[in-house]
Amino acid sequence: MPATVRVLLMLFTVATLTACGTGGGTRSNPRDDSDQVRLARIKTDLGLAYLREGRNETALDRLHEALDLAPDFAPAHVGLGLLYARLGKDADAEQHFRRALRESPEDPTALNNFGLFLCQRQQVDEAIGMFDKAAANPLYESPEIAWNNAGTCLFQAGRQDDAESQLRRALRRNPRIPPALLQMASISYNHQDYLGARGFLQRYLEIASHTASSLWLGIRVEQALNNRDAVASYGLLLNRNYPDSEEARRFRDLRQDSR
Repeated sequence: MPATVRVLLMLFTVATLTACGTGGGTRSNPRDDSDQVRLARIKTDLGLAYLREGRNETALDRLHEALDLAPDFAPAHVGLGLLYARLGKDADAEQHFRRALRESPEDPTALNNFGLFLCQRQQVDEAIGMFDKAAANPLYESPEIAWNNAGTCLFQAGRQDDAESQLRRALRRNPRIPPALLQMASISYNHQDYLGARGFLQRYLEIASHTASSLWLGIRVEQALNNRDAVASYGLLLNRNYPDSEEARRFRDLRQDSR
């Protein structure tokens, strides 16, 4: 998965964790209002804040403290799954994701995060099952997140027709999802629908900033449309903002070949 898309998804995912807590279809627990669970929730929120800041050791301490207070608290298990995945400890990460789903089997946050984990490890079919289950939860207020994740996973697996179906579902629900718009631009370009690709890129730029990959895509789209001024403009931005990127190297090679 390209770094830009992965970072967008992971930032969105961690933010969703702190916002959702145990909501959205988690299993009822008579102890949810106990002092220990309330303290576990506070510790989990702290751990996720440290996780976003890259303070992994402190995040690990807070999340383990949360589980010391409430061993069945699903959001803390999800947080540890994310942290261990970041540290490359896949077995530990998977153990915590699966524990979270044992405790809250319909929780969209746990399902989305485990789906992303599986997708990044090329376990595509199981990942799509997680996203489908998340989107199917009638209490889930943001199914477009799951559809976008499914589309991203399928896109990276080369299954563009399936990816397009999921991404369009996400955009019908919420037309302002940057990764979905960018990937739809790529799919349209690959289908030789260059005007459609341009349109998706323009929509992407209304809500997000250019990356090296979006600039390189813009160059190829405008080249296909024979718009030399736009190609030059995209190329100038690419060389100025991302001079050491692989995309910038490709653009320089393209310019050299065209001479």
